[in-house]
Amino acid sequence: MALEEVDLKLGHYDKDGIEVIDVQGEIDIYTAPRLRELLIDLVSKGNYQLVVNLEKVGFLDSTGLGVLVGGLRRVRAHDGSLIWSARSSGY
Repeated sequence: MALEEVDLKLGHYDKDGIEVIDVQGEIDIYTAPRLRELLIDLVSKGNYQLVVNLEKVGFLDSTGLGVLVGGLRRVRAHDGSLIWSARSSGY
């Protein structure tokens, strides 16, 4: 039985001054670094109000959770916020 490669799709856009990050796939030890890089990049460009849409995420391990907590710490250092959403919120 061959292992199926799971891809992580990331996209982001601005909605009324809030940067919305759409995530699709699985966030694990192999894919989490890509999400971490995107969060670091957005914060370094001055985006401190973030929403991470996890509605289309099928799996999240402790590495992925650590990336989200790390992103929260980064934006809070600038008095920002990071919201994790797993439901359609109108963004």
